[in-house]
Amino acid sequence: MESSELLLFFLAGQMTIPARSVGPAGLLFIIIRFPEVALLTQLHPRLPAVVLRTQNLAHYARRIFVKSHYPKKGAFFKIGFIFQCLTQSLGHMCFRPSRFSFFLQHSIGNVMIPAMQHLSFLPWGKVLLALAALTVPASAADWITGFPRARKIAEQENKLILADFTGSDWCTFCIQLRKEILDNPDFLQIAEPQFVFLEVDLPKRTDFDTELRKHNNQLTEQYGVGGFPTVLILTPQGEVVGGFCGMLKGVDEALSRLKTAGENAEHLKKAKQLSGAAKAKELYAVYKTLPREKSFAKTRLKLREELLACDTGNITGIQDEAAVLQQAEHFAQQRQAIGNIAAPEMAALLSSQMQEALPPNRKSVLTEQCQHALATAQTEQDILHARRLFEQLILLQTEEEAAETKQFLLQFFTDPAKLLQTLKASRPR
Repeated sequence: MESSELLLFFLAGQMTIPARSVGPAGLLFIIIRFPEVALLTQLHPRLPAVVLRTQNLAHYARRIFVKSHYPKKGAFFKIGFIFQCLTQSLGHMCFRPSRFSFFLQHSIGNVMIPAMQHLSFLPWGKVLLALAALTVPASAADWITGFPRARKIAEQENKLILADFTGSDWCTFCIQLRKEILDNPDFLQIAEPQFVFLEVDLPKRTDFDTELRKHNNQLTEQYGVGGFPTVLILTPQGEVVGGFCGMLKGVDEALSRLKTAGENAEHLKKAKQLSGAAKAKELYAVYKTLPREKSFAKTRLKLREELLACDTGNITGIQDEAAVLQQAEHFAQQRQAIGNIAAPEMAALLSSQMQEALPPNRKSVLTEQCQHALATAQTEQDILHARRLFEQLILLQTEEEAAETKQFLLQFFTDPAKLLQTLKASRPR
C-alpha cells in the first residue's frame, strides 16, 4: 500500500497519522478501540475521506497513536477486520447508495480525516462500501441541503418540509435529536412518506461549504430561529405550520407534533380560500397550536397581524390577546428604563403595574416584585414579606412552576436570618 498521509483534524487541534503505519483498517481499529473518541460516519462521494464525529478530544490525543496496538496482519485479516467492525460495532450505521455515504448517529461533535495526496485509500473505501451494503440496513433519512431544492421536491410530491436547524459538530442536543428521533426507523416509517427532510446545518468546522453556510444563515435569520435544535415544519410555499425546539421525550411526541403540523397545513390551505370570520377561525386553529418558543415568534406575530385584520368581531379573542401582549411589552419597557431591579423607584413602578395589569400579566409583574423584594431586603421582616409574595405567585403559576417555587421556599426560606446574610454578601459593595 502506498504511503498516503491522512490528516486528523481535531476540534482541539490537529495531528497527522501516516496511512503506512495504520492503514485504512487501522483507522477502523481506532474507531472500535476508542469509541468515545472516533466514530465512522461518512465516506465522501468525491474525495476519499472518512468523517469522524468527536468532541473535547484534547485529553484523548495521546491514545490516538495506535501503531503498537494495531495487529500487523495481511490483507485477508484486514478485510475480515473491517467486516467484524461493521457487523459487531457499528449498530446505528446505515448505507445510502444514492448519496454514496455512511451515517453513524452519535451525540458528539465533528472531525474530518481526508486523504490529502494519494488515492490509494479509495480501493479500501470500495471494499468498505461493498461490505456495508451487505451487512447494514438503511434507516437514516435522506437529508437534503438547500431550501429551493427541498421546496421543489415538496411541491412535486405534495409533501411538507421538515427543516432541522442544527449545529452538527457542537450542539449536543442536536446530535442526540438526530440519533434518537429524526433518524429513528420508527419515526421514519411514518414521517418519510409525508415529509421532505431538509438539513439546515451551521457547524463550527471551517471546511464546511461557504455558500451553503451563507444560505443556512439566511434561512435561520429569515425564520427567526432562536436556538438549536429547532425543527420547523414548512409548507412548499415556506409557511411555518408547526415544529418544536430542543430535545423531545421520544418518537411518539415527535410524531404528535408532526400530526398537528399536518392539520395546521390543512387549516392554512382552507384559510386562503375564505375571508372574514371563517378565515379567522382557520387561522386561529394554527395560531393557538404553534409553539411559544422564540424560534416561532416571527410566525406567531405574522399570524396575529393577519388575524387582527380579518377578525374584526373578535370571535377568536385575538384582540384580547393582542392587548395583553401590548401591555406586557409596555411594562417591560418601563422596567427597562429604570434598569436596576433594586432601584428605589422600581418598587413604586411595580406596585402601579400590578394595579393596572390585565389578568394574564399579573404573574410576570408579581415575579418582578419577588425579585425586587429579595434584592432590597435589609431585615428578617423583609425576608418574610418576600416569602408572602412568593406564596401569592404560586397561586398564579402552573402546577410545574408552583412545585419549583415551593421547593425554592423550602430550600432557602427555612432560616430567614441565614438567607438575609447570604443576600447581603452577594450584593455589590
